[in-house]
Amino acid sequence: MAVAQFRVDSVALAKAIREQGRLPQVMQPLAARCTRETKRVARERTTRRTGRMEAGYRSSTVVGGSGPVVGRIRVENPVAHAAFQEYGTRGPYRIPRSGETWLAFTGRGGRRVVMFGHVMHPGLKAKNIIRDAIRAVAQRRAS
Repeated sequence: MAVAQFRVDSVALAKAIREQGRLPQVMQPLAARCTRETKRVARERTTRRTGRMEAGYRSSTVVGGSGPVVGRIRVENPVAHAAFQEYGTRGPYRIPRSGETWLAFTGRGGRRVVMFGHVMHPGLKAKNIIRDAIRAVAQRRAS
């Protein structure tokens, strides 16, 4: 899960909107738009195999405060392996077989099946999908 917090402290904007008494209501649509855009960018940057991770992104937006606007944009993916893709894993680590089953792979050349009692996984590099999406949207909005 990646969370981006934002703070808008423009005195002129806050004063003008506060006079109307609806500061959070004005910022909520903007924050919601940023959240939807971040989720869209994260989906575009996701490597697609089964589509479960791409479809798994969830988002929420909270805006509040009577002074400066303070809010939180949250984009997360509850799919089990999403955290491994986002943050990476340390390697190498051992993956043992489970129970009586063996780990079976097609050997080089694809002609024969090789079986192992365990494998050594090299680990995964962090892909920073959500964090990079948040940065991309923030840079786009800033320019």
